[in-house]
Amino acid sequence: MNSMNTMELLNRIEDYRKVDLKRVSESELFDLTLKTMPCLSISARDIPADTKLFRVRRKQKGAQFKRKTDVWYPESKYVTERQRLNDVGEPILYTSLDKATPFYESKAKIGDSFAHFEYVVKNGQHIQATSVGMNEVFSQANFNGQGNINNRIIEQFLHTEFTKDVGIGTEYLYRISIMLAKNFYDIPHCDGYMYPSVAIGKGINIAIKPDSVDKKLQLTRVTNLVVTSITDNGTIGFDEESQATSIDTLGNINY
Repeated sequence: MNSMNTMELLNRIEDYRKVDLKRVSESELFDLTLKTMPCLSISARDIPADTKLFRVRRKQKGAQFKRKTDVWYPESKYVTERQRLNDVGEPILYTSLDKATPFYESKAKIGDSFAHFEYVVKNGQHIQATSVGMNEVFSQANFNGQGNINNRIIEQFLHTEFTKDVGIGTEYLYRISIMLAKNFYDIPHCDGYMYPSVAIGKGINIAIKPDSVDKKLQLTRVTNLVVTSITDNGTIGFDEESQATSIDTLGNINY
């Protein structure tokens, strides 16, 4: 990284952006990634016990999710499209570190109805999340001046890939972020991945693997609501429809 010609790196990344993600094979994409980015800054963030994580799920007005399985990660058979960090048939739980970000990620509009879920990292547990596109500070102590410039270029590229707005029918664009997560960021003891919000710049998302969800997370609250206002600064207004009064050991959500 310290000795690589910066213009050469920029040219490699430019060529990488042009790859036909509809047709390139997994092995070709992997080899091209190695050729494009000679070094990645990989670090993990510790999410301690008692940390709250949040998610939303669209629903019909007045509807209620009654089972824990409705608010957990989906079964493999229901994962029929690629997402940012998982391929078809590979479940993962997408959460955020604040209450509002999931609404922006879901492209919420005024009048939409959602169930808002609150999870907590269990006592005595922690989530180790590999950080993606957020490691510039880490690099400053490890590279010289040129290395820091080159690393910043790579981190900005990664930030763009992991915050790319992908629509219905273009899920193939997720192939880069999925490949990077599986082959470069899935370090030992990795419970999931932390990355910047797609929809609101100050938000941070954490995608957590199923085994770690089962072992380390607890569902603590379900709130059914209708969105009444959305601002550009991360504030969501809503009318509450109902809230769970208890979540029993069998996984029943009681209102």
